[in-house]
Amino acid sequence: LCKEIGKDAKRAPRVICIDRELSRSELMRLHAYGDCFVSSHRGEGFGLAMLEARALGRPVIATNWGGPCDFLDFAGADLPVAYQMVPVQEMGAFRPGFDSGQKWADPDHDNLRSAMRTAFTEQRRNVGPGKTVNFTPEKIGKLMVEALDEAHDTASKTLKWQGNQVVKPRVVMASSFNERCGISYYVENLAKGLIRRDVKAEVLAPKGGQDRSAGVGINYKRVWQKGSPIELP
Repeated sequence: LCKEIGKDAKRAPRVICIDRELSRSELMRLHAYGDCFVSSHRGEGFGLAMLEARALGRPVIATNWGGPCDFLDFAGADLPVAYQMVPVQEMGAFRPGFDSGQKWADPDHDNLRSAMRTAFTEQRRNVGPGKTVNFTPEKIGKLMVEALDEAHDTASKTLKWQGNQVVKPRVVMASSFNERCGISYYVENLAKGLIRRDVKAEVLAPKGGQDRSAGVGINYKRVWQKGSPIELP
């Protein structure tokens, strides 16, 4: 995209291409600097970048499909982009887990342009965090701990009745880890939050990832291959 824009800069004189990796602080400053966040994705499992921008009060224009629909307010400050479900295109080695039998959401570009014009003409910028306040690692961790406590209480009654010893439950998450990935970053903070609540948390990560300092204090193992079914150890 940067190369295409560079061929004819007059077509997009106000477009700035950033072709380097940003630090966390730089990325958050970029979110705060912008007027809105636009994501014409075909599928998002979570959408951490959208959540971060929305948490800073920036409205989000996004395909009305996938994980972000849980925390975006399409009836209020955020603007949905219409889509059609179409067969997944060939992606080769970039995403070996995809195949032609699957479908994804193909965003309507005319609807996307209309949404961007609406955001500009209505001067939507500081719209508050919205529903993102319910998606912090602390709050999600609390919900997980409550669910574990409930399961533990149920198991305790059953096992005590059978005369067996009750073992405190643990949380095992299969996820990317220590990588430049929204889910990886979120799981890292979630695991730390669980550990602070005295819950045993372990991450099963893909092989070949980078082992950086972010994983300090978290029990994780690299046991599965991307694009292949996960086999639990």
